[in-house]
Amino acid sequence: MKNTLVPRINWPTREVKPIYEFSNTKLFCLAFPWLFPGGVGDIKECRKYELEITDWAQNLLYYQDGRFAKDKLWSFFTLNYIYRRRNYSQSQWFVKDFIGNNIPSLESLQQMISDGDVSFIDKLMYFGKIIPGTAAYWRHKKAELYSWINHHVEHGRGAPSIFLTLSCAEFFWPDLRRLLQEFVFQTSRKKVDLEKDFRLLNQLLNDFSLIVQDYFHKRVEAFLEHICKKISNFNLMI
Repeated sequence: MKNTLVPRINWPTREVKPIYEFSNTKLFCLAFPWLFPGGVGDIKECRKYELEITDWAQNLLYYQDGRFAKDKLWSFFTLNYIYRRRNYSQSQWFVKDFIGNNIPSLESLQQMISDGDVSFIDKLMYFGKIIPGTAAYWRHKKAELYSWINHHVEHGRGAPSIFLTLSCAEFFWPDLRRLLQEFVFQTSRKKVDLEKDFRLLNQLLNDFSLIVQDYFHKRVEAFLEHICKKISNFNLMI
């Protein structure tokens, strides 16, 4: 019997010094070797055309075998990575357009604040409203809501009297079960019946939360477009 050599890829080693994420190192392939067999497919991969990281992440979420959508650690890490990159890019714009070339050092900023000069902090808080999740962002959204309420009050329509909360009833929507069944078949070629197997339904709802979120967003968009928008237009006419 003829012996054949099987190529083997060693498991990534763990270093004491962390990898700088803005380097050209394939960070995702090293951190998630079980998702990138062969060490290919990273965002830092050499490509003929530049690929936006959001498009890259979305393509992997809908990869044919579903392993990226099922891996919760990869999803959270990638989302955090995207937001850090976005905030870094926006912070460069802040420094360039708001501060200029005379960038103060940390010591000078501390001295300015001690002297009562908070102009830099005011600029930073104003700029922060465009970064989702920050305190400045939610204060800006709160101000927009108050402006909307005051606008309708001034025009004699009164303050809003209806408060809606939308909940995801993932265990009761037949269409969602059908979508999960189709997704399982596409990724594993297995036919499942989620109308009878409640334990499997519970597992799939946790494993493929991406499908649940997308479906819930579509329901919310349809509700706002076809119901809330018409009711709002009718009330405005009155």
